[in-house]
Amino acid sequence: MRFTTAEEPPAPDVFISYGQARRRSALVYLRTEGKPEALVGEVRRAVASLDRSLPIYDVKTMSERTAAATARARYSAILLAAFAAIALILAAVGVYGVTSYDVTQRTREIGIRMALGAERRTVLAMILRQGFAMTLAGTAFGLAGAHVATRGLRALLYGVAPTDPATSIAVTAVMAAVATAACLVPAGRAMRINPLVAIRRQ
Repeated sequence: MRFTTAEEPPAPDVFISYGQARRRSALVYLRTEGKPEALVGEVRRAVASLDRSLPIYDVKTMSERTAAATARARYSAILLAAFAAIALILAAVGVYGVTSYDVTQRTREIGIRMALGAERRTVLAMILRQGFAMTLAGTAFGLAGAHVATRGLRALLYGVAPTDPATSIAVTAVMAAVATAACLVPAGRAMRINPLVAIRRQ
């Protein structure tokens, strides 16, 4: 069983009858059909009818005890999620910036391509393909680094392996969606390039 916090490793425990090993304190668990808080008064009266000297303290619901036991893991998860969101935003800004700069540098080339008959959707596909190439390369390096780094997070994971395939697929899908959104603005600008104006650019 795990005691105190969820991060602690399970320790062996033995259930012994109170008649065999009397203790000075005991935990009592009650299963209720309604709100547990409504039964606190009845429990106190029931215990007082047996022995008025028995104190009842630390009355909590199982949800409250579970929340207290997982507070540290939950805080760490929220903190990691916040850093992940910031990293995702930075990745989107980075992909947008690189793609936008690339479109600006290749304005004349794109104009020549369009003057020679390249369709706008071809230009769009070219810009998106370059953005996807950067994203896939970054995602591959990121997954490789995560494969190593997440082993240190094993204590914070419950029912999920550090190298969970579903999580990796979900992260890749999110990165692909973010990269597409980041590339759409520069790609749209490339599609609207006037070939005559672009060719005259030095």
